[in-house]
Amino acid sequence: MINNFSAIQYWLFDLDNTFYPAQSGVFSQIEKRFTLYIQNTFNLDYNAAYKKQKDYYRQFGTTLNGLMQCDNVDPDEFMRFVHDIDLSMLAVDAEFNDLIANLSGEKYIVTNASTHHAKNILRHMGLSQHVNGIFDIRDAHFIPKPHALYYEKCISKYRIKAPKAAMFDDIADNLHIPHQLGMQTVLITSSPTDKHIEQDIHHTCSTLKKFLLSL
Repeated sequence: MINNFSAIQYWLFDLDNTFYPAQSGVFSQIEKRFTLYIQNTFNLDYNAAYKKQKDYYRQFGTTLNGLMQCDNVDPDEFMRFVHDIDLSMLAVDAEFNDLIANLSGEKYIVTNASTHHAKNILRHMGLSQHVNGIFDIRDAHFIPKPHALYYEKCISKYRIKAPKAAMFDDIADNLHIPHQLGMQTVLITSSPTDKHIEQDIHHTCSTLKKFLLSL
């Protein structure tokens, strides 16, 4: 049994590889389409496009941010392309859906992706009616997690009281600011946690469902 969650009133869930299991293969499709978009747009071979994608991710926080700042790419066009994927593997999990529905308080998707993508995921999982809102990259004016301004805008939009909130993410760096703000932080990952970031993470679990079952 995990303590310190009885007073949580705001549940903030990252979307990709957090709200749904990483092993579903959804995000691997998106990553491939990142590279394909760059190949098509800049007439590059796979290796050059992949390198450009990863360089932008490391330098700007997201591939999209790099493409917008360096290449004047239309963000809506990019997101439509990369999120045009097969979601048939996201079958409804009645037990997981009950766990989400029975959480006391408000539930939000907090993502560097688009609202359209989040709504598609929620619809395929049968969870649209159990989420109070979606905070996406456009809401943050394309400033991605883990930047502090992203979280400030999210908190402001939904009037979230940070000490009564819990943040779930599959990327440890994205939990640094929520931890500083006083949120409970949960890393969803099957990989070992680096020691230098453990101080930002209150709990680690391989899947969101497994964590919720432990409450």
